[in-house]
Amino acid sequence: MPAPSHKTSEPPGRISATEGVNAPPLEEVARRCLNYLGITPEMWADAMGVSVRTIQKWRSGEELMPLARVSLIILQFHRLEAEQFLAINRMVNEALIRTFGPAARQRL
Repeated sequence: MPAPSHKTSEPPGRISATEGVNAPPLEEVARRCLNYLGITPEMWADAMGVSVRTIQKWRSGEELMPLARVSLIILQFHRLEAEQFLAINRMVNEALIRTFGPAARQRL
């Protein structure tokens, strides 16, 4: 019997709300984290202590991820996502202040 497919119409890196009942395998969750937009292979490689090529192999499914790395990817994802959000938030705030002057700070 073929293994059930866990592909969805959701964009890469997203897990739909309906998958909570029929969750994908942990490695697929980790792969989606690796493919999440905004987090580059270089950022992942630095966070995981592996080469960019290894990250590319894991992202594509060319190479299986060691179970210990799967867990670490999921944990690191939250940290990296938060860092990206803060960096974007700072960039937007600085652009608003540059554009509208110091009075923009009071609106933020």
